[in-house]
Amino acid sequence: AWQPGDRIELLHSRGPKKVKEVLSHMHVAGDERALWPVVVWQGKIIWMRGVKLGNGLDGKRMGGEGEDDPGCVLEIRETPELL
Repeated sequence: AWQPGDRIELLHSRGPKKVKEVLSHMHVAGDERALWPVVVWQGKIIWMRGVKLGNGLDGKRMGGEGEDDPGCVLEIRETPELL
């Protein structure tokens, strides 16, 4: 879950934006904001529903220390019926 004051970098943005401000711009109601899905990795938000982030991690390999340690691959799927 995101925390008050958390910031994200949008794909075509000049700098980090507050999650609360991004959700407000998306017209997400206050009670819905607290439950808005995000994925946090190593203390950073790397995915947020409906937002293109500028972190370059969308479905890419993360971590890993050389060719013997592949790290992990992030794949996020949402079922439309649940949205």
